[in-house]
Amino acid sequence: MRRAFALGTAVLLLLCLIPAANALTGASGIQNRSTVSSDGSCQVTLTVNLHLDSPVEHLRFPVPGNARNVLLGGVSASLRRAGQRQEVDLSGIIGSVAGDFQITVSYTLANCVSYADQDGDENTPERLVLTVPLLSGFAYPVSAMDFSVALPGTVETRPTFSSSYYQQAIESDLEYTMEENVITGRIAKPLRDLESLSMSLEVTEEMFPQTQVRTWTVDLDDVAMYVCIGLAALYWLAFLRCLPALRQRSTLPPEGLSAGELGCALTGQGLDLTMTVLTWAQLGYVLIQVDNAGRVLLHKRMEMGNERDAFELKCFRALFGRRQMVEGTGSHYARLARQMASLAPHTRAYYRPSNGNPRLFRALAAAAGLFGGMSLGSPLGGAGVLGGLTGALFGALGCVAAWYIQGWAFHLFTRDRRPLLYGALGCAGWLLLGALASGLPFAAGLIVWELLAGLAAAYGGRRSGLGRQTMAQILGLRQFLRRVTPQELQRLRRENPDYFFTLLPYAMALGVDRAFARRFGNLRMGACPYLTTGLDGHRTVTEWDLLLRQTVKAMDLRQRWLAFEQASPPPASRRRRRRRRRHGR
Repeated sequence: MRRAFALGTAVLLLLCLIPAANALTGASGIQNRSTVSSDGSCQVTLTVNLHLDSPVEHLRFPVPGNARNVLLGGVSASLRRAGQRQEVDLSGIIGSVAGDFQITVSYTLANCVSYADQDGDENTPERLVLTVPLLSGFAYPVSAMDFSVALPGTVETRPTFSSSYYQQAIESDLEYTMEENVITGRIAKPLRDLESLSMSLEVTEEMFPQTQVRTWTVDLDDVAMYVCIGLAALYWLAFLRCLPALRQRSTLPPEGLSAGELGCALTGQGLDLTMTVLTWAQLGYVLIQVDNAGRVLLHKRMEMGNERDAFELKCFRALFGRRQMVEGTGSHYARLARQMASLAPHTRAYYRPSNGNPRLFRALAAAAGLFGGMSLGSPLGGAGVLGGLTGALFGALGCVAAWYIQGWAFHLFTRDRRPLLYGALGCAGWLLLGALASGLPFAAGLIVWELLAGLAAAYGGRRSGLGRQTMAQILGLRQFLRRVTPQELQRLRRENPDYFFTLLPYAMALGVDRAFARRFGNLRMGACPYLTTGLDGHRTVTEWDLLLRQTVKAMDLRQRWLAFEQASPPPASRRRRRRRRRHGR
């Protein structure tokens, strides 16, 4: 009896141990359902049955490296790059427990159709081949797998299969059937850990009429883009190359240069009349009054003589004429400011006679953006006329964005920060186009090129000795105003009690007036010698800076409204009056 009991116990233990030995961690079954569209993309849904005989930390399931819109259980999956693959993190669903689990992973593959290599034989026609990855190398064994691949047309050729372990020999262990446009099959043997499996099928161009296949042939848009980049680089080396200016520490602006001319000396911009008026006010020619209605009134204190240069004298007379007062928020001032913004005085003295044209260089650099936009945008519209129109549209937008991206460097050291925002929007537009066209690295490279081109063109090219000296003084003054120490300010205020008001127009023109005011701390100062509001009294330097900023903002706002009015069509009544004046009625 004891022998029979011992034998029965041994058999029972053996029966219990056999399933435990066979229940290894891995995939007990995987179902792959792939649907290929006529544009060459493939939608894949994987249903994976997992068995874990012990907890596994950081369990991940692999998908192809070019998979997009990867979902785990219908929600966005957490991914990480692992060589040529991506890995889906399963820890959020499985956790750190053992047992049986079923997960669903779905994703989209783009450009699954490509032309096969002809092995250098030009007489052999190109073969269009569809390649669908069925399994991308799971870290654990796969006990069973079945698949189905649905195509947009009838299957006319037999598929071929390949695995990372068995290569083409895996076909002897596959069972598959072909019914019209669907290929279904299963694998008769378990797959090892880290094994991958793919299916290839020769297809026709009629089955994929929307596919835009990029081969290693020469693309004219790309060639034109690189030609423009090369020409721009050669032009800069030949005519515009210059060394960066070294900052020369300075506590005062360059002699005879108004605050409105700092941008002219730095980057060849037009005159900033508002900053020039502030300089005139600081020198005693003008008194700036802000009335209770918010208007900015410019009162002429004295006439300007030959102590200022001829260009400033001309601007002063154009502003006042015979008037003693001009409204800085009026249309006359706004028109004159916009007119002066197109003039850059003394710029010829800042450059060598052999200097090239920075605008030509920028145009060549922006043309690279034109052809780059066409290269990225054409495939989005498909083949034919629509693709050409899409390429032309994105090319034009890319060229405009490239021009604005270049503009960031021209206003890096001035008060106008809007071009920096426009440049940032241009960069965002390029990145969006790159994402839509699956060409983010290409778009990022173009952005870097346009940023560098803007920096290379910003300072105008080969400078004369005067140009280098003036630029070094301006940049040195800007750095000083940002970093001046309280001890230096005390010394400068002993020499000039109105040092803050004297330098404030220049600090504002260089975009560092807030930093300059903060260097004074909470110091309170008396009335500004050139700005009155009717409520004058002791204010902190920060409050004086804010008041002057608001005054300048009101003057600038009228100029922008004038630009808007000139760009918009006039009302019908105004058009009728103009028509009557032309006809003498």
